[in-house]
Amino acid sequence: MVWPVRHLAWLLMTLAALDVKHHWLPDRLTVLLALSGLAAGLFSLEPGLPDRLIGGLAGFASLSVIAAVYRRIRKRDGLGAGDPKMLGAIGCWLGWQALPMVILGASLVGILVAISWRWRGQSVSADSMLPLGSLMAVAAFPLWLFQTGSGGALY
Repeated sequence: MVWPVRHLAWLLMTLAALDVKHHWLPDRLTVLLALSGLAAGLFSLEPGLPDRLIGGLAGFASLSVIAAVYRRIRKRDGLGAGDPKMLGAIGCWLGWQALPMVILGASLVGILVAISWRWRGQSVSADSMLPLGSLMAVAAFPLWLFQTGSGGALY
C-alpha cells in the first residue's frame, strides 16, 4: 500500500518547509496529518489504531505540558503552539512507542543544525529559534519507514 508513504512524506515535507521558512505549522495541515494517520490505522497498518490514538494524545499532551512549564518558569514562550499538535499528529502515524525516538532524533538533528550555524559564523544562544516541527518531521519519516518496513518505496 503506497498511499500512506506518499501522503506522510508530502505532509511532513510541507509542514517542515513552512516551519523552517515561517515558524508556522498550520492547524489544517497538522489536523490532516493526524486524521490520515488514524485512517491508516483503520487499514490494519501497524501500529494499531489504539496505539495511534494514544500516540496522538501523548504527543500533544507531553509537549503542551513542557511548553506550559517552560512559560511559567521563564516567563516567555519556548515552544510554538503548533509543535505539540505536530508531535500529536506524528503520534497518530507512529504510535506512542515511537514518540521518544522522534524527540531524540529531532534533538540530535537540532544539535547538528546549531553546530552548522556556529561553523558558518551565526550566533547561537538560548534565544535562537530552531524549527522543532521541522526537526520532528526529519526524525519521524525515517522512523516510520523503518517501523513499517516500507524501505523507502515512494513510487
